[in-house]
Amino acid sequence: MGEEGNSEQGLTMQLQELKRQLKELQARQLEGDALRVSQERLKTVLDAVKDGITFSDEKGYFEIYNTEMERLTGYSHLEANASGDLNKLIYPDPADSSRAMKGLADLMKYGDGHQVESSIKTKGGKRKDLLVSTTLISYGGRNMFLSAYRDITKLKRVERALTKARDEMEQRVRLRTIELTQANVRMKDEIVERKRVEGEVKHTLSLLGSILESTADGILVVDREGMIVSHNKRFAEMWDVPDGLFADACLKEVFKHVTPALKDPEAVQAVFNAIYDGTGQAGFDVIEFSDGRVFEHYSIPQRLEGETVGRVLNIRDVTERRQMEEELVRTRKLESAGIMAGGIAHDFNNLLTAVLGNISLAKKQVKADAKVTERLSLAEKASLRVRDLTYQLMTFAKGERPPTKMSYPAGKLIKEAAAHVGAGTEYEFSFSVPPDDITVQVDVQQVSQVLVNMLKNAVEAMPGGGTVAVAVDEADVTEDDGLALAPGRYVRISIADQGVGIEGDVLPKIFDPYFSTKPMGSRKGIGLGLAISYSVIRNHGGLIAVQSAPGEGSTFIIYLPPRG
Repeated sequence: MGEEGNSEQGLTMQLQELKRQLKELQARQLEGDALRVSQERLKTVLDAVKDGITFSDEKGYFEIYNTEMERLTGYSHLEANASGDLNKLIYPDPADSSRAMKGLADLMKYGDGHQVESSIKTKGGKRKDLLVSTTLISYGGRNMFLSAYRDITKLKRVERALTKARDEMEQRVRLRTIELTQANVRMKDEIVERKRVEGEVKHTLSLLGSILESTADGILVVDREGMIVSHNKRFAEMWDVPDGLFADACLKEVFKHVTPALKDPEAVQAVFNAIYDGTGQAGFDVIEFSDGRVFEHYSIPQRLEGETVGRVLNIRDVTERRQMEEELVRTRKLESAGIMAGGIAHDFNNLLTAVLGNISLAKKQVKADAKVTERLSLAEKASLRVRDLTYQLMTFAKGERPPTKMSYPAGKLIKEAAAHVGAGTEYEFSFSVPPDDITVQVDVQQVSQVLVNMLKNAVEAMPGGGTVAVAVDEADVTEDDGLALAPGRYVRISIADQGVGIEGDVLPKIFDPYFSTKPMGSRKGIGLGLAISYSVIRNHGGLIAVQSAPGEGSTFIIYLPPRG
């Protein structure tokens, strides 16, 4: 580095001497032969210099371009001027070119000398390292750049070799230091080693705890004996297990706590028993709860040096996903059943029209025979009941037809439906409707029939009497609600009874066509009421949801888009 400093100092002194000579030449204001002699003398001096020397204007035109400069770059004086910008030829690296241009700009701005190391590419393609020193001179009324280029390629090569040797030495020192450190670690006794391992375990457990708490799944870690090693808060929330139960507890105790809420405790017990069978296999099962929740259970063994030391249980709540899948299946089932029902109902209705017409004519022709007339009246009533059934089938089959909608107050709609059902001695209706009734855009006839069906079901669910609570409000539905609805605001009509409730295994089927908990074939047991209601509301861009549990009554919730 000392040699490079001397090189820079010598180049600067040489550049200052050239600058002095140029100023002296300018001051003499020589003309004719005297000027030519002075220029030739200056050229002879410059050609003898062992550094490349240039004297150029702001546009890059070289008035002086000595022999050493031609040797350094490989470009002649003529080629350098013809290029228009020598920098683009000799600086292959844009960073070097930009640095050179910035140096000249700073020189113009601040007037100080500029010195920089650059790597150039000669005309023959050879790389060279140069030390470039430039100064600004006012010459003949113009700003001129006097530059000196010194070849420091050999110096840089030595410098790089020294740097490489130093880096290699440092690397050897580092490697040797690591080897000595590792040797020192191996020499520690068993107590020190145990402490180190314990520290790593604490760090790993801390990291694991952070990961466990950041996931939306419930995580439980047990050891080989089934004792609980760790769990996250989400697991406790999903299983409704108090934190105190996890202290010094095993998985079996947690299972006992949640057993009453499970739909099939024995099946879940079999799953958990498999955890202790020692097979060390990964497992997957589905856990269902009586309230309709569905969890997916993933289980993998935890191994240490090839030995199973515990197990990790991952519990994922897939209730919303399962509901949406069931909703999709139900919709497709309704569409298929609707197509079939529509064809049957259309043909059957044509036949009923003929039957009812003939019965009416027959009654007129046998007025004198009371017994025959009575029989015909009974046949007519039966045919009218069948016609009502065909109308239901045809309504059910209208899934692809848009309803005829109009604006109508939701509260008024439900109250009119309740009036149609009629008051009873053992039951009553209570209404909660906003003072400013909420308007919906619906086919009044279709939705009224849906509400009548819903209210009748609520009344029939309370054979011992009770109150049917009806409420109308608005609700903002989001993706987190798990409803098969587009996010947005909906009008919500809820109908809650105080009946016996619906069993968990029956709940997913209540909207299926021809499914009924009532005796089939009875006037109340056709099994189309809820299916038709569901189809009508879906055709309005809404949804019917239900919440029920045995002994706790049922609440049917109808979502309808508000008036646009």
